[in-house]
Amino acid sequence: MLRVIKYQDSSLIADVYTDKYGRCQFMLRVPKTGKARVKPVLFQPLSVLELEADFKPSAEIFKLQEAKMLLPYVSIPYDPYKQAIAMFLAEFLYRAVREQEENLPLFEYLYHSLAFLDGCSRGFSNFHLVFLIRLSRFLGIYPNLGGYHPGDYFDLLNACY
Repeated sequence: MLRVIKYQDSSLIADVYTDKYGRCQFMLRVPKTGKARVKPVLFQPLSVLELEADFKPSAEIFKLQEAKMLLPYVSIPYDPYKQAIAMFLAEFLYRAVREQEENLPLFEYLYHSLAFLDGCSRGFSNFHLVFLIRLSRFLGIYPNLGGYHPGDYFDLLNACY
C-alpha cells in the first residue's frame, strides 16, 4: 500500500505495488454499513494485503473486490517511531516506483524489509536509510563499488569511488 486518497464521499483510490502487475490503482467503495467486504482500515501506509480484483488490460483503475491482510503487523501500527518510518517510506515509494510491470525481486525486497522492521524491537532508527540505499539497486542508481578502497571519496559525477 503506497497511498490512499478519498474520492467523492463513498470511495477510495489506493495506489498499490503488486507482485504480478507492479504499481496499480484500485477503486474501492466504502459503504456506510459495517458489512463491507473490503474494510478501509486495512489500507494503512505500507500494509501488505492480498487483493482480489478485476484486472482488465484497458483499464487504468481496477475495481477491488476483496482484500485480506497478508502480513499482519505486530508493532508498526502501535509504535510511533515505526509508524513515522513507514509513512516516510510509503511517500518515497509512491514518488520513486513508477513501473507498471512485474518485478518480483523488488516486491520481495519490500515484503521482507517490512517484515524485518515490524519484528525489530530496538536498533531500527536508521532503518529508512539502509532501506533507501538497498532500494537504489532496484531503481538503477546504486553506486559502483568495484574500485573502492578505504579512504576513497565518492565521485558524484561518475557515481563511483
